[in-house]
Amino acid sequence: MSLLAAMRPIRLSCLLLPLAFSAACRGAGRAADAGAPAASSSSSGGTSGASGGPGTGGDGGSASGGGAGGQPLGSACGAGDCAAGLTCLTAVPGGYCTAACGAAAPCPAGGACVEVLPGQSACGRSCASDVDCARGGFSCDPACRVCIPSLTVGQIACGSSPAVGLGGHRPDGGACGALPVDAGPLAFGPPIEVSGGPLSASEAEGVLAAGDAGIVVAFMAAPADGGASRIGTAVSTDRGATFEVGTALAGGEDEIAFDPSLAVDGSGRFYLAWAGVTGSGAHLWVESSAGGVAWSTPVNALSPGDVDPGGGAIDKPSLAVSPADGRPYVAFGEFSGEFGGAGPYQIRLVGGAAGAASFSPGAEVDNGGRAAFRDLPSLAFDDSGFAYLTWVESTDLAAVLEDQASGTTLAGGTAESIWFALLLPGPQGVSPPKEPNVEVSGAADRVVVDRPALAVSPDGANLYVVYVVGGDDATDIVVAASEDEGATWGSAVPVNADRGCATHFHPAAFLDGGGRLFVSWVDNRDGTGHVFYAVSEDGARTFGPAALVSPSPFVFDTLDGVPAWLGGYQTLAGAGGRLFSLFTAPTGGAGVETAAHVYLAAAPLP
Repeated sequence: MSLLAAMRPIRLSCLLLPLAFSAACRGAGRAADAGAPAASSSSSGGTSGASGGPGTGGDGGSASGGGAGGQPLGSACGAGDCAAGLTCLTAVPGGYCTAACGAAAPCPAGGACVEVLPGQSACGRSCASDVDCARGGFSCDPACRVCIPSLTVGQIACGSSPAVGLGGHRPDGGACGALPVDAGPLAFGPPIEVSGGPLSASEAEGVLAAGDAGIVVAFMAAPADGGASRIGTAVSTDRGATFEVGTALAGGEDEIAFDPSLAVDGSGRFYLAWAGVTGSGAHLWVESSAGGVAWSTPVNALSPGDVDPGGGAIDKPSLAVSPADGRPYVAFGEFSGEFGGAGPYQIRLVGGAAGAASFSPGAEVDNGGRAAFRDLPSLAFDDSGFAYLTWVESTDLAAVLEDQASGTTLAGGTAESIWFALLLPGPQGVSPPKEPNVEVSGAADRVVVDRPALAVSPDGANLYVVYVVGGDDATDIVVAASEDEGATWGSAVPVNADRGCATHFHPAAFLDGGGRLFVSWVDNRDGTGHVFYAVSEDGARTFGPAALVSPSPFVFDTLDGVPAWLGGYQTLAGAGGRLFSLFTAPTGGAGVETAAHVYLAAAPLP
């Protein structure tokens, strides 16, 4: 989930409404873009463990078309109530009959097209005053003159704009190149869907933890009933061959739950953390489970000093367990005041007791002397209990807002950078860094605001940070390495060979016992979305050719909160001699997305 989804005021868009529109946006689809790639044919489903891949799966079910004689534009509705050509967004309070719109798809008489997200437009009922809306809780937006939920007045754009969010491409707008022919050193099996279930309409932001006793997946879910986003889980006891999706979703009815993070300790106990927002403020929930089925009562890991009581929020928690003391630790971004204001923007760390029964007050991890936006931390431990932490900083808040709000170009800049901190173990747990923060990225790197991936060798001798760099038309995956516990970092090495064309983003990394570094990412080099990987066998000095995790294409869109949302990250993890790639992909066909789900592909490690 993007920063704005939790921190911006309510808005008539998919960034909002778990409070109003979120689940409905994912289920409603959008008008097909000219030249949009067709995904695989859709099939009913969402059954856990079903073999398939991105491009298979069922409709999210949160929006439904109607027939002749149904309710007109802007009316209250339930599924199937709207007139022909209209869709009921059932997640809006009372429902709302609408349709996607644009230059090639004008609204019906009595309606106007408004932009609810950059490049995403919908029809609203035209009005001159609130009286014309004739619905409690709805008002006439004074600028766009359409009826919308009262809380969203003033937060939509009038008219429509061309679809955006397709990422990098050639200057002529075409695809950058063909898919690789070589399957690479790994033999990934067909992806299986590991989310879905009867309580969820769509899912994204999947994370995975793998231990000897089993595999647990967690994801952010848009519930089928149109309520606030929740956290769902799925568990495998057969090394990832099949998954049982949980029948309960974590998070309160009045709380937006997002950004899950998972870890497993040496004894096989799983820990799950996620961020939550209610009217009373921000929460950081942590729970544990012996096998991933029955979880402990969630504990709020935040103390009063960990978040600004005057409107502060948290983002992107990263959970890890120390092998030295068995305690869970969570790093997160904390923003004082509403996002977009003066800040400060901190990276904080909280530590808990084994089992996540309680947590101590947190501490700021960054030095605090640099006036910058900070977020997207990644936390990892070595076997001795030394903790390693990396994150993104930016001195240009406008660039951060652009990347997080629309994702239309994901253009990096020299105002953005990647930073690192070493945290030392002690009798009271891991302490804040005793050494200054270290900048990982180079001065000339055009760093993109995308979560960096961190890989640490068991002895701490080798550290790797994977991040994204690039400009308006292309972004690339690079890796920086350190051999002195992060005191110094070498120049970043490219991972993908097709540099300078297409969007490559959302990196993940895994370091195996033999010192091989596996890096995966998402890109659109052929005009559709795929997950790729590459391997380095020489300490990230060079990487082999990119290969596909899954050959099945999916609709690629860098926008946050649209039906084809790819989430904010994907996961690469290994256990039991297998490598697992977990990613989000939309389903549907003919360029119209229905819902996003989380998929797992696995390969034996040679």
